[in-house]
Amino acid sequence: MDGLRVPALLRPYSLRETVGQLPVEVGILYWFPPRNNGNSCKSVAQRLLIAPNICTTSPLENATNLNNLTADVATQTDFIAGPDQTEDDRIFLAPKRELQEGASRSAELIHQTALKRLRQYAPLSRTEKACLIDLIYNATPQQMARTMMGITSLGEELRNIVLFDLEMEAQECANKGSALYLKHFDNLIKFRWENIINEMVKKQSFLAQVLLTITLPRNKIGDSKRTQDLVPVLGTAYAILMKQRYSALSGVQKMISVALANEQTHQKVYDQLQPLGITLCHQSMLDTMTSISGTFNSKLIDSLKSGKRFRLVGDNINFKMGVSQERKSVGKVGHIQHWFGSAAIVQNVNFQAMDNDIPQCDLRLLPTETFIICEEELQEISNNFSVLSSRVLVEFFPWLKPSTACVNEAIAVVPQDLKKKNTIIPLPIMHKNQSSN
Repeated sequence: MDGLRVPALLRPYSLRETVGQLPVEVGILYWFPPRNNGNSCKSVAQRLLIAPNICTTSPLENATNLNNLTADVATQTDFIAGPDQTEDDRIFLAPKRELQEGASRSAELIHQTALKRLRQYAPLSRTEKACLIDLIYNATPQQMARTMMGITSLGEELRNIVLFDLEMEAQECANKGSALYLKHFDNLIKFRWENIINEMVKKQSFLAQVLLTITLPRNKIGDSKRTQDLVPVLGTAYAILMKQRYSALSGVQKMISVALANEQTHQKVYDQLQPLGITLCHQSMLDTMTSISGTFNSKLIDSLKSGKRFRLVGDNINFKMGVSQERKSVGKVGHIQHWFGSAAIVQNVNFQAMDNDIPQCDLRLLPTETFIICEEELQEISNNFSVLSSRVLVEFFPWLKPSTACVNEAIAVVPQDLKKKNTIIPLPIMHKNQSSN
């Protein structure tokens, strides 16, 4: 245990019951140093004060004391207790908001289920206490856990504490430091499922265990294919849940929306999938694409600052518009669209030693042999072409793998800078024809 054990007399979360003259400690608290952010400090404070000592006060006084203790750590509920409560009565925490009239049955069912987390239960009876004491001496840990969960008040309180810790873990992850917060274009480029799964497993381990319990049965643990297939499934499920808590954690939804945009998906598909938490709405997708398209400016500026030069390439983009894709104002005639696409290629090699104004020699005086390939050069080009083609065949045809060593020989002395791949920066498509504009 990495935490620091707090002495019993100093623990604010110390549950003690007296059986005869023997004090029996039934609760142990471990305190962990909080992270350096406000949410973590708040969540730790809430965990420390979630259950006050119940052996000296009544349930109603407990509720009042807890409400006062947690008033300065932003609790989201207030306690309500009636004046004529009995030992078996439950104490409820009233939510600050109620469902509006006319809510659907599904919403009402979700609301009623969420209210279960706001219950507080009466202390244990003498019989239940005696049963627990007997279990401590005679039962196995599994039998003790089963019996404790079978006691209504104790089992429900244990569930509430587990759910409270799960809520605090989600609260700590709902910030801009999350792996799901992919606001800038560079973050989208670095998208990895590994980062999302790593965050869920390490920061919300109980949620990960719950999802795995549902999706990966005991008899399937260790199945490589089944486990690998769960990576995008669990990552998407986690992303959908966290986006409902903090709308800015929409990294997975952005990636799905961009992938659908590349396939020219209809606008209605976005608007139907967005309420399900799978994609962004159509307008948000357009905003994302606009932010992506504007990144070429900064990349070109960075290449110039680093001393590199770039060259522009482009060509027509021709495609046919059918009658079913035309607006009514255009008429029932299909036609071909001529757009222009271009890109900037940042060069890794500069030829600064060459003069930009004066040629190296008079082109009129160059002999014809300078431009015509001789037999030796033709043989070298043919050999290099064979080697390059063989490398492609070896890579994509498994039965040629034994020949890998034969095609890895260097075909020419190439400078190191030429071995690096040039950076290609796509530029915005222009709705113009290069022939007429």
